[in-house]
Amino acid sequence: MTITLTREEAQHVLYSLIFIKDNLKPSDPMAATSWHENLDPPIKTLRARLSAPEPEPVAWMHRQGNYTEPHSMRLDDDAKARGWTEEPLYTAPPQREWQGLTDEEIDAVGRDEWVGWPSYDGEFTKIYRVLEDKLKEKNDLATTKS
Repeated sequence: MTITLTREEAQHVLYSLIFIKDNLKPSDPMAATSWHENLDPPIKTLRARLSAPEPEPVAWMHRQGNYTEPHSMRLDDDAKARGWTEEPLYTAPPQREWQGLTDEEIDAVGRDEWVGWPSYDGEFTKIYRVLEDKLKEKNDLATTKS
C-alpha cells in the first residue's frame, strides 16, 4: 500500500520525529540508542525529499463541464467565477541513466572491501554482472547499456 503525503504533512511528520528523538529519554541507555538509530533513517529521508525543489507546472488544463482547453496561463478570478477549473500540467521528470561499474572498479571492491576474497579469474565480476542485470530487469532498465 502506498500513502501519499502533502509537503505540509511530511513536514509535520519530520518535526514530530525530531521532537521524539530529542525528547525521548528511556531509562535504559540501550533502548535510547536503539530509538535514535531507528529514527535517523526516516528523518534523513524526509529531510532529503523536503529539500528537493517543487516542480513547476509547464501549462494548465482549463475545464468547464466536458470542455477542456490547455493554456500557458492560469485562470483569472472572472473565469473561476464562471465555473472554470484548472489543473497544473508537468513534464515527466528526467530519467537517470544507469551508472554501472567497470571491471576494474568491481575488482577493487573485491580486493578492498572483502579482504581475503580471491578473484578466481573474474568470478567476483561475473557475480556482480548477474546481480546488476537482475537490478536492471527489476527497474525496467534491461535495454540500457552499462
